[in-house]
Order: sequence, then C-alpha cells, then structure tokens
Amino acid sequence: MRALVTGGLGFIGCNLTDRLLREGHDVVVLDNASRNGTLNNVQWLEDQHPGKFRWIQGDTRDTAAVEEAIRGAETVFHLAAQVAVTTSVQNPQDDFSTNAQGTLNVLEAARNQKRQPIVVFTSTNKVYGEMGQVRVEEQETRYVMPDFPKGISESLPIDFHSPYGCSKGAADQYVHDYFRIYGLRTVVFRMSCITATGNSEMKIRVGLRILF
Repeated sequence: MRALVTGGLGFIGCNLTDRLLREGHDVVVLDNASRNGTLNNVQWLEDQHPGKFRWIQGDTRDTAAVEEAIRGAETVFHLAAQVAVTTSVQNPQDDFSTNAQGTLNVLEAARNQKRQPIVVFTSTNKVYGEMGQVRVEEQETRYVMPDFPKGISESLPIDFHSPYGCSKGAADQYVHDYFRIYGLRTVVFRMSCITATGNSEMKIRVGLRILF
C-alpha cells in the first residue's frame, strides 16, 4: 500500500508512520514542521527507517503541496490539524483555515485522483460539545461513563463548542458528505486526548488490516 500521512510528524502521525513502515508500506509524509519537536520526530523516523519514507515539508492549506503529496496514494491518513482549544480561541481564523479548509483541500485532491484513495480522518470527541447529559464517574486511575461502557456511539447528537470544535466538526461533516455526494471512501475517528509516558512509543491499534 502507498500511504499519505498528513501531519505525519506529530505524536500520532509519527507513530502511525512508523507502524506503516514496519509493515512494509510505502509512506509519504506531508507536514509543515511548525510544532516543537517535529524535527526530532523526523530524525527518529530516519533512525528507524533510513531512506524508507519521503517527507514533503508543506501545509494542507497549500493545494499544490497536497496535490503533490497525494499523487498515487491508495490511502490517506489525514492527521494534520490545529489541535488546541485555547489556540482556536486566540486565533479562530487560523484554526478554521487549518482544520476546515485544509481538510477540504485533502478531500478535493483525493476526489480528483484517477484512482481515488481511502481517506481516514482523525476528528475529535469535541464535536459532541460539553456532553452535560452524560454521567461521568471518577475511579482511582480514570474517569468512566457508566452508561457508555464501550464509548460514545454516533447516535449521540453532535453539538460543536469552541472554535476548535466548530472547525473540526465542519471538517468531520465534510468527510462524511464526500462519501454521500461523491462516493469517496472515508472513515472518521472521533478520538479523545491521546498521550504516553516518558519516551514510550504510542501503540497504534487501528485495525489497518481490517480497513485495507
């Protein structure tokens, strides 16, 4: 498989890229390297897989960069985003252009390919808003939702809060609609906060073999 990972130098992105490379896939990374630590992640990937992947330093808001990166891709993992609620409040226009316009650029580039790739999009649980109607209980090491032991299903109404929630929610719905209107094969993950301790590698548990 030839994969494009947008935001492939971020925390999730570099671990996903590592997983794909370990499984023998061809990987192109599109990342503008604007966040602290991304260059360290480039070096880590190079150390693990010398010469095995291509990094395009570009932004999803740049249609030419997206079109170059997506060429020939069979699967697109779209992770590039502005990821902080606080930053979205401080600069909502930048937040919108990155999350909503950037996603639309990726979808259009995918739609215009002769062989359309699958697009896997990392949305956010913030599309559900404050979720004040959901009971939350504090346990010793975590919070749990007793009424949703297996997580939130798509039956829960979406309710965008904050500029970040609006921009990611708009992108989320565009991804859904490109399947409905254009038949583009898409998948949306509405994920919560993801972290790891120390220098431990994040374990990518996405069912890649199920998807592909």
